[in-house]
Amino acid sequence: MGATMVLAPSLRQAIVPAHLIGRVTSTSRMLAMCAAPFGAFLGGWLAATFDVRTPLYTAAGLLLAMTAVTTTMTNNRRVEAALRAAAATPASDDPVRQDAAELS
Repeated sequence: MGATMVLAPSLRQAIVPAHLIGRVTSTSRMLAMCAAPFGAFLGGWLAATFDVRTPLYTAAGLLLAMTAVTTTMTNNRRVEAALRAAAATPASDDPVRQDAAELS
């Protein structure tokens, strides 16, 4: 899980244009924050209705399902193609992208 916390934002910063990075990051955080109360409610309801272990098994099943779906949607070729496309069009206000484009 620790690798995902580093890789996802790094990939997002490399692919998203500099003038949109704030919007994309804030939207991602907003969705995560909005899902937290729903998950807490659902976990509490499952624990009260069935058993204390039920929310844990449900969360494990959801994480496995999300991993399977994400794995089918993302592969190294798609990520590398997106990185090449982002590096091919450097923004004039983003020196990091300009340096990356010069190195390729």
